[in-house]
Amino acid sequence: MLTFGVKAQSNCELTTGTQYRIPVYRHVDQMPTFKQGDLFDYVSRQLQILEISDTEQIQSRIVARFVIDTTGQLDYISIVSSSGLTSTIKTKNLTRFEKSYLQMLKKMPRWQPGRCNGKLVAVEYTLPMILDFER
Repeated sequence: MLTFGVKAQSNCELTTGTQYRIPVYRHVDQMPTFKQGDLFDYVSRQLQILEISDTEQIQSRIVARFVIDTTGQLDYISIVSSSGLTSTIKTKNLTRFEKSYLQMLKKMPRWQPGRCNGKLVAVEYTLPMILDFER
């Protein structure tokens, strides 16, 4: 019996480790997209409301990691690195700017979920952000 046709190759890659209770992908055929326009504009607008004192000047690079689930909701939100504010990050030692960044992510509207072989899947996403606040 002869069969003809081409099976589509998948570019999907599951994350390794056990930090998630569900299957989470690192790379998928169709990555999640932010539905509210430009992601960096959104983040910038949300963080502009932070008030800083007359003496504060904050310049830092913060990297957050989270999972966008099959409904587009963010889950497993954490800061994985930060430079300029602290050398090592632990959840209980976050600065108020890092806490505000995490709060903004927790309140973020739903995304368009990722897809692997046409099926909705949870996808790990890393979001680097440079904070540059001056008075």
